[in-house]
Amino acid sequence: ENGILELLEDWPSGQPLDIIGDGELSRQIQQRLRSRPLLRLLGGMENDEVAVRLPRYEGLVFPSLCIENFPTVVAESLRAGTRVLAREGNAAADYLSDHTPPIGGTYAGADELEVALLDVTKRGPELSADCIRSFRAELGYAA
Repeated sequence: ENGILELLEDWPSGQPLDIIGDGELSRQIQQRLRSRPLLRLLGGMENDEVAVRLPRYEGLVFPSLCIENFPTVVAESLRAGTRVLAREGNAAADYLSDHTPPIGGTYAGADELEVALLDVTKRGPELSADCIRSFRAELGYAA
């Protein structure tokens, strides 16, 4: 239900992707990455380490297929000004799209993923600033 296998299937060739996390799908993920050198499985990390890495990334993809509470990693990404792209149907996607203009991107499947990636990338520094403003105003923390 975390959507990582679907994300790997849908991920555009030629685009790099670092996967942070560890769990029961690690072996399947590693098998799928063998033929995709731009995709890397970094394994599990402590929250502090993830928070340090987030500002270095162009974005965070949150591919969850299940409805869930607002995930900490999405809040931390907004705090860092790291653009977020979330699969439709979860709380992160709802939060991102409830703003005008949206403070991130959403996608429903493979056919929308590449377009959403391009849009989030194109909006660059302006979107990063919107992420930080939203975090400060709505989530109650100082960046």
